[in-house]
Parts: sequence; structure tokens; C-alpha cells
Amino acid sequence: MNVWWALRGATREATSSKRRDLRVLFGRPNPCAAVQPPGDRNSRQDRQKTFVYPTEFAQLVACIDVPLAWREAHAIAAYTFLRPSELRALRWPDVDIDHGRMRINKAWSYLDGRVKSPKTRSGIRDVPIHPRLLPLLRRMREITVPGSAELKGEFRP
Repeated sequence: MNVWWALRGATREATSSKRRDLRVLFGRPNPCAAVQPPGDRNSRQDRQKTFVYPTEFAQLVACIDVPLAWREAHAIAAYTFLRPSELRALRWPDVDIDHGRMRINKAWSYLDGRVKSPKTRSGIRDVPIHPRLLPLLRRMREITVPGSAELKGEFRP
């Protein structure tokens, strides 16, 4: 995770929040507004994205020290490219295992802890389920409590 972007974004949200308690906590102006990003922003190396290599991903999802629910969440995220908020809002009625599609039409709001509509119309879409993800989803579906809409797992990305 890019800590600089996360911290700068969080303090920007807090200092411009409608919630007075957050504005008082951080004050005005944003204390991180003038903080420069790490490294030379013009260097080619800093502009390149860091990817997880397939071998690293395989090690992550096979590691027994990582809770199973988190390994499941990472596998779903890696094969579907869902945003963390979309993954958290995903429910079984949105997953069509037989036709290999997921209907993405909502996202989790970390600000108020509720499911909401995506910010834009392009956020509503069908996502194909990769064939390698199907066995995991089938197993998760089998162990889900009957009548439950939530995907089995304790993950909260």
C-alpha cells in the first residue's frame, strides 16, 4: 500500500468532512497537504507500478499463517480485479457460478459502514469469473449457511 497517498487522502477527507469531530481532530488546513511524496517523482523507477508475481501470489494463498478468509479474499480480488469496497459488498445473489459471472452493482462505504451504489454508472458491470476461481467459489458456497446472502468468510478488505 502506498502509505503517503493513504495518509494524505485520509487527512484530506477528515479536514473537509461534514463531521465536526473529524475536523477538530485534524484541524485546518490539512496537515499533510504540503508533505511531498517519497522519492523523486520524475524518476522512471518511481513511476513503475509494483506487481505481485504469480509465484508470490501462490505463496500468499498457500501460507497457513494467513487466515483462510483473507486468502479467499485475496484470491477473489486477484482473479476479478474488484475494488476492496466492491468485494466487501459482494453477496451470493450477485455471483452466478453456473454462467461464470459476477454482477457488481454496489460498494461498501467505509465512511458510514453501509452498502451504497457505485459512484458512477461504469461501476455497475458484469465481471467474468476466471475458471481457476470457480472451485473456490463452489466450496465457499457449499459451506455458506442456507439462506445467507453473505459470502462465507470473515474478510473485511
